Amino acid sequence: MLFAKGGAALGALLLVSGVAWAGPKEDGLAAFDKFLTLYTAADLGGTVALFAPDALVYGTASTDLEAAPIADSMRKYFAVFNTRKPNEYKATAVGPMSALVLSDNAVLLSGKWQNVHDVDGKPVVAGPYRVSLALAKRGDQWLIVQFHNSPVPPPAPAPAPAAATPAR
Repeated sequence: MLFAKGGAALGALLLVSGVAWAGPKEDGLAAFDKFLTLYTAADLGGTVALFAPDALVYGTASTDLEAAPIADSMRKYFAVFNTRKPNEYKATAVGPMSALVLSDNAVLLSGKWQNVHDVDGKPVVAGPYRVSLALAKRGDQWLIVQFHNSPVPPPAPAPAPAAATPAR
């Protein structure tokens, strides 16, 4: 009986305190949110640190696969951050991200994101972009081990109306 009361009290305490245990899906989604936050902050070092040393990357402007050692490639790829002020570009997810948990230490994410900045006081949207990434837990960190980013293609043109068949 004492255990039951103690267990109930502990459960109530955890509910009130807001403590939650995240799983791989939540951790992977949080890592992508961190990417968006660091992108918005124009934090070059923080963004590069999200990529595993052996990551494979096809960025939006990449003509070739970026591969190990990835840190140098990512510093060059995100060098534009050196010309930006923090929060000058606001990166956000567009709709929900989909997650596929492969194991306690590996998650695949797919979704869309965009960034918005002002030009002459008017918002300009870059994107949306399609993004697919694989994250792996290495030690106590979730790192990007594969990243592919590409523009969303324009919608397909509407089919031409069918020609009327002459009556016989």
